Amino acid sequence: MCTGNTIAGTKKSNKSSTATQKKATPKPEYIKSAVQVKVNGSKVIFTESPIVMNNTNLVPLREMAKALKAKTSWDSKTQTITVTKDKYKLIFTLGSKKVKVNGKEVTLQAAPKEIKGTTYIPLRVLVEGLGASLTSSGNTLTVKVK
Repeated sequence: MCTGNTIAGTKKSNKSSTATQKKATPKPEYIKSAVQVKVNGSKVIFTESPIVMNNTNLVPLREMAKALKAKTSWDSKTQTITVTKDKYKLIFTLGSKKVKVNGKEVTLQAAPKEIKGTTYIPLRVLVEGLGASLTSSGNTLTVKVK
């Protein structure tokens, strides 16, 4: 026969097993990258570390654009960043995986992202969109500007 004590004991048992279960930790949206970037042999010094998001290296835009001798402009109304150098032009929109590279729309694996005041841009599309090349060896990415 069931008694009130048995039911109370069951409830207590359920509570203690629930309390010991671990909640799943959400996967972080991005992680810091150990990547080093060199442009024409010179290491790029970033004030904030590059990150990896959706298996894509994103780098701080300002330092990378400066290293590539490109100009950047920001339109707060449209949330777009325009990067230009010579005949090359890229238009990024924060949070969008679509970018215009020299007039053609390209889909990215990871969208440009603003984190604590720093804008991060996918490295490969920035480099190649500005007419440079990118090669990798271990944790070092080498950019060659023509």
